[in-house]
Amino acid sequence: MSSSPATPASAARTDGSGLVTVLFFAAAKDVAGAASVEIAIADVGVDAGAGALQHGPRQIPPSIAPAVSLADLVEHLLARFPDLKPLLASMMVAVNLDYAPLESWLPARLAVAGGQPREPLWVRPGDEVALIPPVSGG
Repeated sequence: MSSSPATPASAARTDGSGLVTVLFFAAAKDVAGAASVEIAIADVGVDAGAGALQHGPRQIPPSIAPAVSLADLVEHLLARFPDLKPLLASMMVAVNLDYAPLESWLPARLAVAGGQPREPLWVRPGDEVALIPPVSGG
């Protein structure tokens, strides 16, 4: 009996849906009222207005379009779930199981003065983004 190899969890779907899955853990899950949501890339920036985007569509390399910067996705999530903002100072963000550097996802308006801007971390359809606040247990 043969079986097909398992697809790694970090492999991006390429189903053309234009959706990114956002997973919420601990306090972020409480704020969102759900363990996960799906966000359409085309909707990012719509609620806050096009001027709120840090990385507009013209900056997206054609080789990876459609995509959205992780910072713009986080900004979109803050507009949708404003009570996430107090959690940002201690939160970790991961994309496809890899932790993202703070500079790649913290919206510019919330960044610490003097911080070094980085190249955008692009999120594409089928990617999975996790918001992970500190957790404790025992």
